[in-house]
Amino acid sequence: MDALKQEIQEWLKVTGKSRKWLADQLFVDKRTVDAWLSTAGKIPPAKAELIKKLMEPLSPGVTGECRGALDLVLKLDAETYGQFAAWAAQSGFEPTADGIAKWAVQVAHMAGEQSSRSPRKTQGTD
Repeated sequence: MDALKQEIQEWLKVTGKSRKWLADQLFVDKRTVDAWLSTAGKIPPAKAELIKKLMEPLSPGVTGECRGALDLVLKLDAETYGQFAAWAAQSGFEPTADGIAKWAVQVAHMAGEQSSRSPRKTQGTD
């Protein structure tokens, strides 16, 4: 078994994440992950890069900055990106950066319409 596969299996164990969780983050079936991690399996290069990103130490899930009046940038860690992509897809958007952005704008609009007052700042939103 190659080093990356061993590293992935150890990381899953240490973090308490399952192969099913990993499959969900990569938009594949659990059986696909099982096949990749088998002795003879090969992880496609693009998926291997995504897995490496998922395995990077996590910073806080979302940070943001404003680059002018019309440009808001969200920076997501890999796990949060995967979660947002899944939610976007469930809402009918493409699970891509553009689809996530469109989904986030819709969610913000819906939240704003439901609130008659400004949202309160929560810890960790700086």
